[in-house]
Amino acid sequence: MRIPIQVIETVRRVWDEESAGQGDLEGRLVRSRGELMILPAGVTKGAGLLKALGDRGLSQYNTIGVGGADNDHSLDVCEIGVAVCGGTGRARRIWPG
Repeated sequence: MRIPIQVIETVRRVWDEESAGQGDLEGRLVRSRGELMILPAGVTKGAGLLKALGDRGLSQYNTIGVGGADNDHSLDVCEIGVAVCGGTGRARRIWPG
């Protein structure tokens, strides 16, 4: 996919503004349901869930992940995964009903 230079310049400007004073940060672009998100490297729903479970002494193997968008694939860290009815094709491929 070819990305227009204006989009790249805007993403770079927003990234620079949001990360000001934090040193060099690595990031990635994530597209989900028509939205484009700029996320720090390593930040996913699954990583956040694992951190929250660990803080509470809970296991990922007693957890159900429910999602329906392309950015929910990281929830596959759960023992059971469920794609919602209106989920994207990628979500349904990861968690077929």
